[in-house]
Amino acid sequence: MKNLYIIISFIALAGCTTVQTVVENSNDDIIVYVLPLEVENILKAHVSGLKNKDLYLELAQENDNFTIFVSESDIFWKTRTNRKVVVDKKLYPLIFDTDAFFGSAESKGIILERLKTESKEKPFTRKALNPIYDNVFKVEFKKNGKVLYKGRSW
Repeated sequence: MKNLYIIISFIALAGCTTVQTVVENSNDDIIVYVLPLEVENILKAHVSGLKNKDLYLELAQENDNFTIFVSESDIFWKTRTNRKVVVDKKLYPLIFDTDAFFGSAESKGIILERLKTESKEKPFTRKALNPIYDNVFKVEFKKNGKVLYKGRSW
């Protein structure tokens, strides 16, 4: 009987831990992006054919046109972004092209420490990361969802 009590207690505690982990991982600070349906359907078809689902998407804008790149690369911002994009009812990390131009590839703690210790006379520099999107899948589209191009970037 004592063993049964221990097992039931363990299961109850394990269940509470799982719920707590889910609650801790639910982040209200996430910004969810919803793409035009035709763009999402193209991305859905492409992503379903990939073996590696550990990917991120990068959104760029030039005038009235948008381009979204699908990358399986490991990049600093992939696990740190609070922006997610919906593809086939799943959320994937989303970064912007400006992250590569202006974002620092260092943690907040390191940057705060550097701000305290580095000389005020010198300009603050950032650790740069510039992803290369050669031969990755991309979709170019208008804000209304009209697709201009889908395929590999060269």
